[in-house]
Amino acid sequence: MSDNQDKKFPLEPFEDIVVIEQLTEEKSAGGIILTGKSKEFQAGRVVAAGPGRVYSNYMDASGAHQVGHMVPNAVKVGDYVIFGKYLSGGEPVMIDGKKYLLARAGDLGGRSVDGQPLKIRLADNVE
Repeated sequence: MSDNQDKKFPLEPFEDIVVIEQLTEEKSAGGIILTGKSKEFQAGRVVAAGPGRVYSNYMDASGAHQVGHMVPNAVKVGDYVIFGKYLSGGEPVMIDGKKYLLARAGDLGGRSVDGQPLKIRLADNVE
């Protein structure tokens, strides 16, 4: 088990794959009970992360990433991250009866700078 994984989490991701526990809320700020997609934030907490990605070709003309160069994962366990509605490569999965998202770190929109959860919704889900 790597240091980039919750001790209790049963999956160790490869490369730059991260496992995200999506943040939800049961009631709106006005006290309305939320259901379905409306209770999901476009944010979550990283519960497992691969070590990074080995690139097999040059990434740019300057040769900044040489063949076989390891680029460490940009996120780590415990980071709060944001992602889009149509997360490229994002796959919802059930692990031990709980829903998670699998994604590549490069497809995430960013992470919390203060380590606190982010309450971000898509504009069409805002009251």
